[in-house]
Amino acid sequence: MKAMIRGLTCGAALAASTAAWADRPQWGGIGYMTQGFVLGDVSGLGDSLGVDHPPGLGLVLGGGGLALLGGRVVLGGTGYALSGLDGEGEVASARFGGGGGGFNIGYAVVNSGRMLLFPFVGAVGHGGHVLVENGSDPAIVGGFDLLGGERKGFEGGGWALDFGASVFQLMWGEDSGGLAVGGAMGFWLPISGDGWTATDGGAATGLQGTPSGLYFRLQLGGGGASGG
Repeated sequence: MKAMIRGLTCGAALAASTAAWADRPQWGGIGYMTQGFVLGDVSGLGDSLGVDHPPGLGLVLGGGGLALLGGRVVLGGTGYALSGLDGEGEVASARFGGGGGGFNIGYAVVNSGRMLLFPFVGAVGHGGHVLVENGSDPAIVGGFDLLGGERKGFEGGGWALDFGASVFQLMWGEDSGGLAVGGAMGFWLPISGDGWTATDGGAATGLQGTPSGLYFRLQLGGGGASGG
């Protein structure tokens, strides 16, 4: 008898849990603008540039979108511009500008109808341009001789894995649509770097890589979803 009661209780709890989940958003999407920062090797070339302070801080501006499938699976994509904010040194300086985009897949660990939280993994492709300005003494950068005060531009890029987590506060009404505000934190881990070239022609020796580091982004947009 006790076993039967426990079985009925467990069955009722499971049914209630299933019904509650079915009331949560199952299918929908969000589009958003994003702004944030990257801390790390912003150009991807690191110390190989031979400058005092290669860009270690970057600004991210862009946008993205995601699709919620079955209340759990999240498919997303992003695109953005990336600009190095530091990198000035006494001997030589480097400025970076470029951009990238990618895709990811996540799993909604929280989907309450008011909040969506999901870790994700994906890949991003980066491309950009680095301008190196030499100091007062002659130097060799990427296999090219630079006189004092001379500048040299290089371009290239590659691919990185994207590991992170994203959260949205869903300010949705009864029609399950409206404003979505949130943020993301993650890490770019390089997996390939195309050979960099000088902008005025010729392969650059020893310059190879793609942006990497820890990023933080704010996300503002909107969307909608429906139940199961």
